[in-house]
Amino acid sequence: MKKHLRRIIGTLLSAFMLLACVAIPTSFNSSNSKFSIFNSLEADAASSITYGRVIANDLNVRKGPGTGYKSLRQLDFDTPVYVYQTKNGWGKISSSNGGEWVSLSYVESVNYTTYKKLLDQYDRRHSFPNGRTVEVCVNVLNVRYKPSTYYGEKLSTLKKGNRVKIYKVRYGLDSRVWGSINSEGTKWICLVEDDADFVALV
Repeated sequence: MKKHLRRIIGTLLSAFMLLACVAIPTSFNSSNSKFSIFNSLEADAASSITYGRVIANDLNVRKGPGTGYKSLRQLDFDTPVYVYQTKNGWGKISSSNGGEWVSLSYVESVNYTTYKKLLDQYDRRHSFPNGRTVEVCVNVLNVRYKPSTYYGEKLSTLKKGNRVKIYKVRYGLDSRVWGSINSEGTKWICLVEDDADFVALV
C-alpha cells in the first residue's frame, strides 16, 4: 500500500515538473515578456543618468516625455545636459514646471568632471553666434566639406587675416567647434580646438 502511494506521489511530482518546464519558459520567452524585461532594464539604466552628454546631432528637446510632444529646439552632439527627472526612457533637462525632455537613448551618462568640461566647451562654442564675421588668426586654416578632420574632405584654405561670415556653429565628433562659412553647410572651418582659437570675432 505504501509502495503504491509512493508511486502515485512520484508520478504526480514528475507531471508537475514537466508542466513547469514547458509552461514557464513559454511564458518567459513570449514577445511581450521580452519587451517588458528589455524596457525594465532600459528604464533602470536611464534612471541612473544625472550628468549626461548628447551623442547625436539635432536631438529634439520636447515639451513632454514622448515623440508626440512638440519639439522646442534641438541639441548638437556633445551638448552637456543635467537630468532632473526620468520617465519611460526620457529625461527632463529643465527645472521649470513645463519642462524640456529628451530621449535618453541619445544621452550618455558622464561623471561630474566630464560634465563640467563639456559645459565649459559649450560656453566657448556659443561665443561664436550665427551670422557673425570672424577673422582667421592662424597662418593657414583648412576649409572642409564637413565639420570633421576625419571625414571632411579638404576643399581649400584660408590665410591669416581673411574674414568670413559664420552661418552655423556645430560641435564636431572630433571635439572641435566648427563653423559653416556658407548657407548650404558645405564649407566648414575649425573655430576652436581645446584651448586654441583659430579665429577671432570681428
